[in-house]
Amino acid sequence: MGIRRITPDDVENFTLETHPRRFYSSGSTVSSIPGISGSLYIFPRRSDSEKEVQPLSIFSSSFYSDQDLNQLLVQAKTFAIASSSNTAQLSGYLSGVYSQQPSARKQQTVEIIRFTPPFSLNKNTFRKLSTVDSLMPYYRTTQPNSHFAFTNYNCLNFFTGSNVPSQSVLLYPNAPVSGVWPYGPYTPTGSWTVDFWINPKYTTDTEFNSFKAGTILHLSGVLAISLVTGSSRDINGFPNAYRIFVQLSSSAGTAPSLATTSSLAFYSSDNSLLRNNWHHISLRHGGPSPLYNNGTGSLLIDGRVDTEFVLTTSIASTRVTGGYSGTDGPIVLSVGNFYEGTNAGNSGMSRFFTADVSSRDGVEELNSVGGVDYPTSFSFAHPLNAEIHDLKIFNKYLSTPEVSGYQSAGPTSLQNLLFYLPPFFTLEAPTQSFVGSYGGVMVTPFQTKDDTTRDPFNVTMSFGIGGMYMNLENFGKEFVQNKFPRWLSLTGSTINQTSDIISANQFLFATGSNRKRQYTILPCDNGQFTPNFDFLATGSNEKFRNDLGNINYGFVSLRDMVPLRTLAFGLSAESGSIVDGILGPTPNNLSGSASDSLAILHRTRDNTSNQVVFFDISNLYYGNKIKPGTLLLQDSAMSGSGGKVGISIRDDGLGNLYRSDALTSKATWASVGNVFYNEGILLLKSPQLYFFGEESWTMEFSGEQNVHVLKFNLLLPPLTATSSSNPSFISSSLSPFDSLANETDEQYVWLSGLYVHDDNLNVITKTHFAQPIIKRTGDKIMFVQKIDW
Repeated sequence: MGIRRITPDDVENFTLETHPRRFYSSGSTVSSIPGISGSLYIFPRRSDSEKEVQPLSIFSSSFYSDQDLNQLLVQAKTFAIASSSNTAQLSGYLSGVYSQQPSARKQQTVEIIRFTPPFSLNKNTFRKLSTVDSLMPYYRTTQPNSHFAFTNYNCLNFFTGSNVPSQSVLLYPNAPVSGVWPYGPYTPTGSWTVDFWINPKYTTDTEFNSFKAGTILHLSGVLAISLVTGSSRDINGFPNAYRIFVQLSSSAGTAPSLATTSSLAFYSSDNSLLRNNWHHISLRHGGPSPLYNNGTGSLLIDGRVDTEFVLTTSIASTRVTGGYSGTDGPIVLSVGNFYEGTNAGNSGMSRFFTADVSSRDGVEELNSVGGVDYPTSFSFAHPLNAEIHDLKIFNKYLSTPEVSGYQSAGPTSLQNLLFYLPPFFTLEAPTQSFVGSYGGVMVTPFQTKDDTTRDPFNVTMSFGIGGMYMNLENFGKEFVQNKFPRWLSLTGSTINQTSDIISANQFLFATGSNRKRQYTILPCDNGQFTPNFDFLATGSNEKFRNDLGNINYGFVSLRDMVPLRTLAFGLSAESGSIVDGILGPTPNNLSGSASDSLAILHRTRDNTSNQVVFFDISNLYYGNKIKPGTLLLQDSAMSGSGGKVGISIRDDGLGNLYRSDALTSKATWASVGNVFYNEGILLLKSPQLYFFGEESWTMEFSGEQNVHVLKFNLLLPPLTATSSSNPSFISSSLSPFDSLANETDEQYVWLSGLYVHDDNLNVITKTHFAQPIIKRTGDKIMFVQKIDW
């Protein structure tokens, strides 16, 4: 045994930063893992053989047999005193211990918590308030998007499924304009260009199903642009590539699934659009007067000419059945579906915008007939399955450089535009009224009121009864003519009969139109394009402010949803008092103003948006903090979408959460939420994502955890450690069993381990070698010992 002093020069201290990868599944998202997977044990070192022989407390969840272990132990002690043997009693006690359940305390796990703001004051209310009012201001200097607002960058999401209506469509009134009769403001009569972004995200339900042509934009008898599949299939046999089908003039009166190619109907090249990729589409023609480029037009995909066509007349020059006849022209522009009908008499398209519809939905009136909501005969049977945004119709032929400009950024003015649908959230929306037997803005499942909306979701439903109802009317404004669409088969209705006791959302999402309504507007993830929010500067701006009060038209604020200064909290008065009008109805008196009956707001006194989602991650999962840029949050089947709509969310490394579904570049600047890396808090702010993770979700991320290392560099120089003062030591020269035949140094020793002692020679670390090491007189050996914690 040799002893030498360790000096400071022999010691090193350093820290390693590790990044443990975590995967968490909340439920059935991972088919091979039922239930929750990825949860962590609070006690990392545990054993099934470890038992709890007595209850930890009266609240312990451990299980105990009827056998009294304490009594068995007392018997064993008694026999030990009274007789020389208590083997049988000890054996009985050990058998009793063995029969106990493993320690429940050591088997406890911690999970990632998902929650939405509650309907009454509890701990989750304070979790929300501490995040919104404390964490956001604290991290705003390093995380620029730490504002309680979401980015006003949206797309129209059209999808089909067994639980949602297939005939849903956006209908824009296109009444004839004086001087260009019978053509409406959206009908191009000379040179024209149609420009938009599309992501064909959806495919067939099975490899055997056909993908029906879905129409993007349709002016009956003038123009139809549809999405169809190409010939490519993925490894499972599902379509994974698409093409554009264009119908012009008279061909635009034939359903796209029935139309054949001709000089007026043509396809883009096969597989010219890829699944889940954003593509920029421009269809242009120079018009007949004067004849531009010999009547040649072209279809550009992602800035490159894909297909050329020849048309020597105006696309609006032919009158056809199914297009328009007489004075009833193509006076409705359809977005997201294809209109099929005779468009004449009682089946005229103008009956989509009758007097009742105009009053009920606050849209333009095209037909003064009363008591009518629809044409007698019509069909919308070609629903689009894709996401689209930034739809534009120009009254000019865009040059290739101009197309490239609109490919990367939104228009800077409305010059030469006939139609522009971004779609942005706007404070302007139609006034909805109760007409006939329904209509108006819903305030409860039983009540509506004549009103307009100025928020992205129904605030009265949210703060009154906890209902989630998207205000699509605030997302559909067409900016050139300042018109709003009729959202056909995308609205809700009240309960008009006795109902079971159900929650507001259970009622709302029992109907397919409401389910589809929730997901018709989604956060846009197209990173190849930058919208121009300046068009929003012409109206009110109180919603377009960040938390510092600065105007930012790219943000939609979620604060001050209901100004508290307008409410009277804690007041009471005699019935009939003027205060009744201030307080509104109570659970015992529903006769007051429904808009003032905000029970949830009165309970929590929190007027910030409740249509948000939180995820709370224990630091047992990540250590010091979540590693920036590693977070992936997914819901592959959003609640109510029938498994059709899936959302993926990532972080940008600066605390911003953005949608990340498309395979093309992502809009990392567009904020749908925030992540606070040190605290393990995730917040989804976009109201479209309120049901994210309600049924199941998965999460992946890396943590940052420090491993501290103490390193000893232990040098044994020559002429040392070749003998020992241990009484049991036997020199190799004296031990014939330990001598090596070819060894010339008779002072060598076998080293089997190293001990590190403190100043009092107490052993603080032990190192045992896998096999003994020879130390000769002339040997110089360095041993490196590391301790991690």
